[in-house]
Amino acid sequence: MNYRRILYIAFIVFIAVFLFRNLENNNIVDKQIQSIPRASVMDSILDDSELNQDTQTIYFPLHYKGTAGEVFYISTENDGGPITYKYRIEEIEAEAVNELEFKLEQTWEGIKMPADKFDAYRLEDGQWVEI
Repeated sequence: MNYRRILYIAFIVFIAVFLFRNLENNNIVDKQIQSIPRASVMDSILDDSELNQDTQTIYFPLHYKGTAGEVFYISTENDGGPITYKYRIEEIEAEAVNELEFKLEQTWEGIKMPADKFDAYRLEDGQWVEI
């Protein structure tokens, strides 16, 4: 039996596995970098006068990461009752890099989100306070 041949084959398999794992990890890192953190969403709402005039509460899922496809909810209340807006984070293709932004997906009248199932923040005097 030729031990040298077995060592060469084992070395080639080791290098192939090493390269495969490194290429896979680079893709994961790129996806993790592209996100919209909670603080950015809350700052965007404060900066947008159209959004923050009615906003009372914002709800993030418990494991919110801010990546494409995730959702969060903004809730307000008027004379007709509670109104909840569902926003989805979408990936937009720019010239060189894909960017993320959130867009209104649905509006629900008469529905209020359960605060205990979300990380909820209430807008009080221009500041976000965790509920």
